Amino acid sequence: MEATIILLHTAKLLSQFWSYACLTAKYLINRMPTPVLLHNYPLEMLFGSSPDLNHLRIFGCACFPLLHPYNHNKLQPKTTKCVFLGYAIKYKGYLCYHVPTLRLFISRHVIFDEHQFPYPEFLHISSPTVLSSPSYSSSTCPMILVNTENTVIPFF
Repeated sequence: MEATIILLHTAKLLSQFWSYACLTAKYLINRMPTPVLLHNYPLEMLFGSSPDLNHLRIFGCACFPLLHPYNHNKLQPKTTKCVFLGYAIKYKGYLCYHVPTLRLFISRHVIFDEHQFPYPEFLHISSPTVLSSPSYSSSTCPMILVNTENTVIPFF
């Protein structure tokens, strides 16, 4: 839980994103050496080889996913500024949250700006009032998950 709190605080994200911070913390902890395993990686103990760490990025930083597969015509933008919320569980890709539209994109083709944490600036543009409501029905889900097959899945 300490890693989750640190991730949220560093990225200046609201507590509504605690589940993404918790999953990212778990993802990172499984790829860090631990004294319990004699300073070996947990994934190394499971699979026999040390994990690749080149794909790791800073939680909550600005990211720009390739939106070409999601566009309906060629005049739509190819990317937009999003907030990096972690790593996809069932897909090989990054979770990119677009605050103005409340959409969560999963993309493998992402450009990161790890020196910028854009969530507070999005709050000045448009306030995500739907996210602040803890009780909602399936017709007013706070986020929409868009996967690589262009199907929309309500995310709870």
